[in-house]
Amino acid sequence: MSSARALPNGVVTFLMTDVEGSTRLWERDPEAMRQALVRHDTVLAACIERYNGHVVKSRGEGDSIFAVFRHVRDAVSAALISQCALAVERWTTATPLRVRMAIHTGQIELRDGDYYGPTVNRCARLRAMATGGQVLLSGVAARLTQRQLPGGASLKDLGTHSLKDLAALEHVWKLTHPKMPAVGEAANGETQTPAARPPNHRAYKLTDHLNRSADGREWYAGASYAVSGFGGPDNDSHIRLYASPALAALLNGQNERFRLPRLWETTVDVDVEPGEAIVACREVTAVRQMALPTLTAKHHAQFAVHCARAAYDGAHQAEFGAWAECWLAGQDGSGMNARSLADVLESDDQDGAPALPGDRMAANAARAAMHAARVSFLAGRAREEESARAIELATEAVHTALRMAQLDLPALAEQVVPKVIGPVLPIRPISSPIPNRILRALPT
Repeated sequence: MSSARALPNGVVTFLMTDVEGSTRLWERDPEAMRQALVRHDTVLAACIERYNGHVVKSRGEGDSIFAVFRHVRDAVSAALISQCALAVERWTTATPLRVRMAIHTGQIELRDGDYYGPTVNRCARLRAMATGGQVLLSGVAARLTQRQLPGGASLKDLGTHSLKDLAALEHVWKLTHPKMPAVGEAANGETQTPAARPPNHRAYKLTDHLNRSADGREWYAGASYAVSGFGGPDNDSHIRLYASPALAALLNGQNERFRLPRLWETTVDVDVEPGEAIVACREVTAVRQMALPTLTAKHHAQFAVHCARAAYDGAHQAEFGAWAECWLAGQDGSGMNARSLADVLESDDQDGAPALPGDRMAANAARAAMHAARVSFLAGRAREEESARAIELATEAVHTALRMAQLDLPALAEQVVPKVIGPVLPIRPISSPIPNRILRALPT
């Protein structure tokens, strides 16, 4: 076991492993499983040590390994050769050991030779998603190693997933290589085909408080509009809507900028694909008015941080990703760390050149978080000014992120915006009050 002095601190990368179905193997043949685990530990320890990793045995769970690396590329290389070595090993058990692995990078707290903090928890939850033979990477780990993968290796996008007991969703990637064991096959060797996704024809339209959209159309329950597709007043001959209520609420400042927006649920003539933010259709029918989520400065700041973290690949990527994860987990409530990070991102480089667009985007997201934190300590006009500044910076950060990368905006929006619970109930007319006999004017 590595000593506490040798363990890296600050921003590190974790590699967590676990033997799939170990309980069943122990029950079937304890002696064979004991011998197999000795060989399992030897192989993994050698691969981890080869790439300058440290095994933290205090985190072991019998058949699992917890290792830490200074660089994410070393963790990926160690995981790759480990899986290749385990795949060709001749095991003493009736069935070969299949090991699942996860890699995650973030800011940690090193205390008494052990690691603490949300980075450890997220890596463990990511490992639980994997199956035997798989190596899963978190979004930040995948971005950091995208251009430094071992020869022949690649990353497969598995989409955004919810991890158990964790509020923030995770963009998951799978490490692939020709020599890695095949994963995702049925017992008969045939590849399992995922179930077909049912079509989705729901989309959402924003209007002002008079129920008019930016293109001048009036919306009400049952209102139906169609475009011919031959130009005319519609220019590109499409009606544009949002894929989710959360996106409509968050992107109002980017697009319509309604001060008193209203939200309408509609049915459209196209299938809304997962990950699609803006829906372009030719026929749309309004179904009902929906309750629009009430957003605060913190919601906008969280959305900006999520978008910036997904799009940023600059020199301070690891530092920004580590801060973003901690802030989204509820740390840095005062915004002091956000301010310090923004100052670093906005500082000129050695040649005196201005900050790059990516650095500026990340800085705006951090400053939005800083101003959102201040809102809770203020009142009155000062509170309104801080809130407006946070929303303004968040909007700028999201705008830049959308220009820099293709983002899964619906998944990012759902992480920060509360769910819309139902339609808006019609307002009942108030009947005239019955005169109160006690207050009736007395005769003079």
